[in-house]
Amino acid sequence: TATKIRTFVEKGGMAVADVAPGVMDEHATTRSRSVLSDLFGADFQGTAWQREPSTVAARGDETPDNRAYRSRALGALPAQAVNGRVMATIDSPEGSVPGLIATESGAGRTVFLNFFLSHLNDRVTWRRDSALLLDLFDAHGIQPQCTMTQGGQRAVHYESNFLDHGPLRYLVLRRWDRGDDLDTGTVDVTLPAPAHLYDVRDKRYLGFTEKIEADLPRGDGRFYALLPYRVTGLDTRVAMSPVAPGQDVTWTATVKTQSTTNAAGHVIRLRLIAPDGKARDVHTLNTIATDGTAQGRMPIALNAPRGHWHVEATDVASGVQSTASFVVE
Repeated sequence: TATKIRTFVEKGGMAVADVAPGVMDEHATTRSRSVLSDLFGADFQGTAWQREPSTVAARGDETPDNRAYRSRALGALPAQAVNGRVMATIDSPEGSVPGLIATESGAGRTVFLNFFLSHLNDRVTWRRDSALLLDLFDAHGIQPQCTMTQGGQRAVHYESNFLDHGPLRYLVLRRWDRGDDLDTGTVDVTLPAPAHLYDVRDKRYLGFTEKIEADLPRGDGRFYALLPYRVTGLDTRVAMSPVAPGQDVTWTATVKTQSTTNAAGHVIRLRLIAPDGKARDVHTLNTIATDGTAQGRMPIALNAPRGHWHVEATDVASGVQSTASFVVE
């Protein structure tokens, strides 16, 4: 893991750590010295952090607005800056120690926070910590992929994650299971650019937009697909009918869109529906439409019931569904 973090930073990434990264091994045994201290531009070891709150103050004009990052902080180690720049200090009964150290490494950078980010659920604390992180990211040219607000203010107790798969983009919104009575569960989301938006769970098209109004119960989330086109249909076919028991049924499912390009990368969920109208679990799978078309074969059991069967295909991103029928005789 330490090697991967170093590689990530060297290639241009930004790593932020709070309180003594790398001081323990995979068995939670304290090392004689951190394996990441040099990467974060500091000299520190052990876990002898302060148990009493202290004040974190900006140092000179090193920070964008020259303000105190936190009125109270917990967990400072007796660290020393080595090849990093001290951007804030912590005043404690034992003396002043670095509170925030920024370091350039390769094409990337690191920030060492010599205190704990809070686990408390009050919105004042969360706004303060999120403002600190946003300031740090903004100072290094990193902007959030989307913004989430409640009542015109940045929402707390929520998080967002993007996943890019070729031209397709997915967004997960999650509400933490902690919060307060002021949290209504409704959050306004602004995306970086308009897209054809689908609610994946509800299988609904929400339009070509950059705005989402999401209702999230505590501890739950929403899953969205952000597509460069609108899905207009799914063409599902079987190669032959009838099919004898013991033979394979060959199927294809092609995603249809408003675009002239192939809908590559879509996940297709396929089920075989027996004559009694029930899906067979053994005949259920997910596959990728690599060039806009997914295809495959499914064996029909020797004791499969005779009659009309259906291949049911669903485009997971949009919820668009279609079927094709075949006969087992």
